[in-house]
Amino acid sequence: MLLYHLVVILLSIWSCLGSHFRGGIFTWTPTDNQSQIEISYRVSWRRSAGGHLCSNSDIVSGQLLTGEGSLECLQGCSGTMTPLSYHCTDFSESEDWTTGIRTFIYNLPTSSQDIAFGFSSCCWIDSLRMGGGASWKLQAKAKVVKRVDTGRINSSPITSISPIVRIQYGCAGINTINLLVSDPDNDVVRCRWSTGQDECGGICSSFPGAIMNEENCTISYQANNNIGYYGVTVQVEDFPSTGGTVPYSSVPLQFLVEVYSTNQSCYRLPEFIAPTKADRENVYVNSGTTYVDKIVAISNVPNKRYYMIPSY
Repeated sequence: MLLYHLVVILLSIWSCLGSHFRGGIFTWTPTDNQSQIEISYRVSWRRSAGGHLCSNSDIVSGQLLTGEGSLECLQGCSGTMTPLSYHCTDFSESEDWTTGIRTFIYNLPTSSQDIAFGFSSCCWIDSLRMGGGASWKLQAKAKVVKRVDTGRINSSPITSISPIVRIQYGCAGINTINLLVSDPDNDVVRCRWSTGQDECGGICSSFPGAIMNEENCTISYQANNNIGYYGVTVQVEDFPSTGGTVPYSSVPLQFLVEVYSTNQSCYRLPEFIAPTKADRENVYVNSGTTYVDKIVAISNVPNKRYYMIPSY
């Protein structure tokens, strides 16, 4: 009987410690060297899990956190591409999460026109409404030959969506989540749900009731189901502007949606106001210099003050 209780306790500890993944994304762009690409990634974790305890001093100093796992070649290449350490950009002590980014140079294999790479392990945070504690997998696919129209290797599409999207429960109408996609080559960008174990691990189809507009890369959702966290798994793909059904690349995007309940009435979301730069406005900064600007937002809830975590 004592042994039985010990096994149960150990399994409970493993479940608690093992559930810590909160999403990620991998993108890439060519360098001036046609035999290389620059891969960038963002990963989000449970902050209290080992290797992810970010602080303000880590952000200011640019400290490289150990992270965990590695980006692995899956097709057209072989071996480990890089350990997934990262520079912390944001964290929350109260909500227990950390988010970070990193960029590295990858030397392409000489014999492949297409490569696939990914990141997989276990486990997603337990608090997901569907798939809590399940395995994760992100898979990217890239054509790595020089394009005729640009004279360069294809750049993947990119997205600037937040790692957590929050939707108030019970408000009338449809909520629209804009995935905020763009493409450096001005290709046509479409989005679709990730499908199968290779693209979404154990949380495929884990945002029930959500509808994807593949052309506009938006997700529509009416928040009248259960409150809590939902894992969202999407593939962002770029296609020739002249038409075609085969994408140049496929980018994995995985993030969280929190449907939350509050006593507050259903007001409009906070919005950015001047002097904040316009959405998608380009800002050019000389290398090695510091860029400083103001970001101002207004709360549309009376007597409600919002506090933002600094992001660097």
